[in-house]
Amino acid sequence: MLAIISIASLAALTTAEDLVEVWGIAKCPDTTKFVRRQLLPFYNSFDTFPDDFKLEFHAVPAHGKTVNGTYIVRECAESQEGEHLLNDENAYRYHAAPNSAWIPWIQINGVRVQDAEKNLWKRVCELESMAQTEQCKNF
Repeated sequence: MLAIISIASLAALTTAEDLVEVWGIAKCPDTTKFVRRQLLPFYNSFDTFPDDFKLEFHAVPAHGKTVNGTYIVRECAESQEGEHLLNDENAYRYHAAPNSAWIPWIQINGVRVQDAEKNLWKRVCELESMAQTEQCKNF
């Protein structure tokens, strides 16, 4: 589920003034809980986001060697290209969030907001770019 979100949905958003970045690890219980309880309900409530808002989800694959289904995920993960992609993602994470030892790690405009793990919607709705959206008027 995490790879689908980051590839199909969030990565296609445009450059923005307000940036919310989330780092997580695939199959991590804390990341899964955050995605299900916070990120997906928030994301799914919007048809479109304001032009000056950007949401990025970075899922780092980890744990387990068993891949079920028909996709060629395992081949990618074990390939040289897969290794380069993982290295690039980790390099970006350590540059953008150098102290991100805790996962999920949520940054809003470059600053870690630990409270966003439980109150993502509220924290994002405090941003100027989001305050006037229909979904944020109740916060």
